[in-house]
Amino acid sequence: MQNKHNKIFIFRRVFKAVFILSVFFITSCQHDSDKKRNNKIETYWTDFDFKNKKLIEHPELIKQPVLSFLGLLNQYSQQESKHALESFMGHLLTVDTSIVKFTVDEVFEKFLYRAESPIRNENYYLSVVDCLIKSDRISPLDKDRFEFQKKMITLNLVGNVANNFRYITNEGKYGELADIEATYLLIYFNNPDCHECKRVKGLLENSDEINYGLQTKQLVILSVYPDSDMSTWKKTIYPVEWISSYDVDQSIVNNSLYDLRAIPCLYLLDKDKRVLIKDGVLEDILYFLDIKFKHRN
Repeated sequence: MQNKHNKIFIFRRVFKAVFILSVFFITSCQHDSDKKRNNKIETYWTDFDFKNKKLIEHPELIKQPVLSFLGLLNQYSQQESKHALESFMGHLLTVDTSIVKFTVDEVFEKFLYRAESPIRNENYYLSVVDCLIKSDRISPLDKDRFEFQKKMITLNLVGNVANNFRYITNEGKYGELADIEATYLLIYFNNPDCHECKRVKGLLENSDEINYGLQTKQLVILSVYPDSDMSTWKKTIYPVEWISSYDVDQSIVNNSLYDLRAIPCLYLLDKDKRVLIKDGVLEDILYFLDIKFKHRN
């Protein structure tokens, strides 16, 4: 099982590397006539014709250039990437509505915001959303959607103290997130009927890093069932070393305390309940813990 999640971790790393290299190669080909521009993100869109009529008829033609652009952003600082995205949005928001809609819905939201995307980047998407919210080209209804997405993105940011909530365990004991004492606290939002939750639960149970952390008391796992039907949760068996809990107030969902657009959802916190990894992939969390535990030994 350990080899299995190591393979998954390696696959994700390779996928990202291949994506970045491939889009960089495409970008290099597109700008081969002027190699000096290739590494200057501010001039990437200089020769792109946003008013080309073919784009109105076939807006998907903008998809590959934008993906190449996103791949190129990985070479720059967060501030430089933010500026480049704002500059691009300045161009985009002057063109036909169909092109704007396709680029936002089928490229930016799909690849930068959706939970299943292997290249999700909420920092990039937040820059896009901020521009959309300010634009008079965007309808009030769509702005409500983007405002909500912005609220979700800015919840429990890395470095911030995670939102507190009450829970009840399967033994009937009440507790609060803020009162848990642990060097590292892993919050595991899940639904026992979810196939992916079952997969992740199995990986957690069989992880060397997780078991080492539990055995040495450096790690606490808080498994949280956030839905309203308690019957499914009550009949599910979790490891005795975990805190198996239910959102007794239903505040996590009703008060939007956490962004649970997809489950399972994993948060890794430090001893002060500050977020170390937000809505993270298990393999990244295991890698982080492995380094920390080895460093302590």
